[in-house]
Amino acid sequence: MRLKILVAAVVLTAFGCWVGYLLAFPRTTIQYRVEFKLEVEGQPVELVSIWQVEYIAQPTFDGLLPSLVSHYSAQAAHAPLPDGRLVFITIADKTFTSMAADDGNWGNIAGIPIAAMGLTRQQGPAIVRAISEASRAGSRYSLNEKMVPPIWVLPDEQNLSSLYRVNLCEIQSPCSARFVSGLMTFTSEPPWKNILTVFSWLKEWKRMNPLFHGGIANDFI
Repeated sequence: MRLKILVAAVVLTAFGCWVGYLLAFPRTTIQYRVEFKLEVEGQPVELVSIWQVEYIAQPTFDGLLPSLVSHYSAQAAHAPLPDGRLVFITIADKTFTSMAADDGNWGNIAGIPIAAMGLTRQQGPAIVRAISEASRAGSRYSLNEKMVPPIWVLPDEQNLSSLYRVNLCEIQSPCSARFVSGLMTFTSEPPWKNILTVFSWLKEWKRMNPLFHGGIANDFI
């Protein structure tokens, strides 16, 4: 009987510690819809997708570890230009950690909600709680040019080597891509996963040259 009581006490203590840890260092999985309106080489384009991010707060051990880590489920947003060329907003920089410091560039999947909500100076637990609450409320936020992930243009689907990257710059400056507007909306919809249906060549592209083309393909899928 004493052994059973001892085991039960250990189990309850361990369970209580785990619950206490989750309360102190929460995690959440959210989905959000992005809508970017751009001008690429003088032509308008609107790119839309739904991305999913899991945020996990963790102890920092006096700054040795980041206060927040993340995992994602996402694929590149894509749309055609009026002249038929394809534009992609890719998922590069998809591994994100936060040391609660604002470096001024939040153009990655996990960083976009943090920056849009003005949480860049917060620690991991506060970020997770705020994002979880905003997600439940279906909140929406404006985005700026610093929150746009890398942009690529593919002129010819039959010639994958024609893919090239374009850079955003300030709206008043002459450049190859300009930011017009951006919107982020929390949603309960699942992340969009249709890019391999639309562009089946991405798998073959990655298989043919895993070091070069495969590295770029990882930015799409």
